[in-house]
Amino acid sequence: MYNFFFQSTIVLSLGVIIYLLSRAVPRISDSHEINRAPNFFDQLIKKIPISRIDSALNLFFAKLLRKIKVLIMKTDNLINVGIHKLRKEDYNNGQNSLFSDLSDKDK
Repeated sequence: MYNFFFQSTIVLSLGVIIYLLSRAVPRISDSHEINRAPNFFDQLIKKIPISRIDSALNLFFAKLLRKIKVLIMKTDNLINVGIHKLRKEDYNNGQNSLFSDLSDKDK
């Protein structure tokens, strides 16, 4: 019971502190814009062709993802070939087969 009382008091006091802080903080409005002269760095940033860089990066990543996809598919095919070879060997030899084990126990 005491824990509930203390936890409620702490949460209520934190709420009051946040409310008082929000009332005391000065408001920032959009009407007071700061006008400053463009400096060298701002002019340099405006000269960079961001849209061309973005389209070039998108093209590069698309090609890279396609190549990775092909590599993954080739790896998957190699793994499947290995699995099929193992299965053929198991079925041809009759070893490690569930049905051969069951038929041996019945005899």
